[in-house]
Amino acid sequence: MISATTYKKRTFTPRKRRINDNLEQQAQALFKSWFVDFEPFKDGEFVDSELGMIPKGWCIKKLEEYVTIKRGSSPRPIQEYISSNGFYWLKISDATANNNPFIFEIKEHIKKKGLSKTIFLKQGNLVLSNSATPCIPKLLELDTCIHDGWLYFTNSKLSNEFLYLLFKNDRCKILSQGNGSVFFNLKTDILKSHLICLPCELKEINHFNSLIKQIFLTIKELSSEIINLIKLRDSLLPRLMSGELKINDLNC
Repeated sequence: MISATTYKKRTFTPRKRRINDNLEQQAQALFKSWFVDFEPFKDGEFVDSELGMIPKGWCIKKLEEYVTIKRGSSPRPIQEYISSNGFYWLKISDATANNNPFIFEIKEHIKKKGLSKTIFLKQGNLVLSNSATPCIPKLLELDTCIHDGWLYFTNSKLSNEFLYLLFKNDRCKILSQGNGSVFFNLKTDILKSHLICLPCELKEINHFNSLIKQIFLTIKELSSEIINLIKLRDSLLPRLMSGELKINDLNC
């Protein structure tokens, strides 16, 4: 009979995780090269700005000039709305459970009656934590309700992937501007006034977006494969351990 250790080694996919980690590092390095170090534009003219020397034709603007930043909402008292089924209820712990850019799994739900007292977001939205462990960006792969510990974004002139990389790159800079009495909090006004440097003509970002969208698509596909393999392992392992299923059955 196969051991649990042997089975995990055969079915678990650390290689896929390493590939995903590497892909995200590539995306972050690409963002830094373009929008922090300006490496693709070194041969052009540079001008002085409040953020230092920047390529001519680029602008320094507040983030709120590119995107509308809003805050989630919570029904109170939340204990009366938590349920074993209903609408997904995104918690900070769902975001900190792994380093994946995407949220594929959410543990808790709230009852339908709480829907009018919270914010419901569709799959594909970007969220950013603003309390407990603040300034963690995540891309939703599920429809979910979000509480007031999350920020979300509408009317954006920037892609979700771009914003994700911006928040990852600027996290320490953003967090240095805010604090709270119990937890470290990221106030909405701080994020709205955060300065970023971009080409004045945003159409110039299209090439960058085309590069990172493919990277994020690959990360999402590999992440989905990992989750499916984990589910398969968890369903088969008890049967293998009990002897109900033999390893030869899996090799057929």
